[in-house]
Amino acid sequence: KSAAPKLYRIVATVYTGSDPSSHVDKAQAEHAAWALAEKRHKLNGIVDREEVAHILYELGAKRAKVHEPAADVICQWDQAPYCTEVIIDVRGD
Repeated sequence: KSAAPKLYRIVATVYTGSDPSSHVDKAQAEHAAWALAEKRHKLNGIVDREEVAHILYELGAKRAKVHEPAADVICQWDQAPYCTEVIIDVRGD
């Protein structure tokens, strides 16, 4: 039996503030989010919202707000999380 995909999107806003050392490149942030999604795409997988925010902080974000998924994506034994889209908005606020 094939895995049943559990679809979700990653939508987040990254705030860099006025500090030039906290600049976050949008393409780099999107790439990091896709890499996490690929890493979590396995049976019985979990996509933790805090981990999504963490990868954005590692890129130098002053603050990160994860809008989607609205809750952790937790799959059953026959499901695998499948990310359909990544949208990262970078703001200087």
